[in-house]
Amino acid sequence: MMQLLKQLVILGLVITLSLGAVACGRSAEPEGAAKPGVSQEGDKIKIKGDQGEIVIDPEGAELPDEWPSDLPSFPKAKVTNTIVGAGAANMLMAVFETGKSVAQVKDFYAEQLPENGWEVTYQAEVGSGSVIITAKKDARVASVSAAKDPEGGKTIISINLAAQ
Repeated sequence: MMQLLKQLVILGLVITLSLGAVACGRSAEPEGAAKPGVSQEGDKIKIKGDQGEIVIDPEGAELPDEWPSDLPSFPKAKVTNTIVGAGAANMLMAVFETGKSVAQVKDFYAEQLPENGWEVTYQAEVGSGSVIITAKKDARVASVSAAKDPEGGKTIISINLAAQ
């Protein structure tokens, strides 16, 4: 499971840095940019830089203060990682784990997103036992993906939120 979490965090970091570079029309590491700060407290790791912050906490992280109240979290799911993009990479990402099935996660978001004012624009089952749902509201786009962790048997949920 740690390998899957590491892959998700690396993917999120690449997305955050790429979004910042594209939006600014420059490379991801401009000359004179501050180097990211890394801190570790037990298993909890924080990486903070010009483009935002990544928190990895297998024991349970918290949703960032910026997380919108109209974007539902799966009930009783444990937050394991978060990414908060800054500046041009203004995006949020949270990774959760739950003992519920991928089908239960899909059903929850297919119902709760519209109830919270989101328009579901895409929904698909990918491969065997994975799902992706995208939705839009105002100038924001949310993407929810869920897949079974083959090592631990938990369902991993990743939610990404960005401005259009």
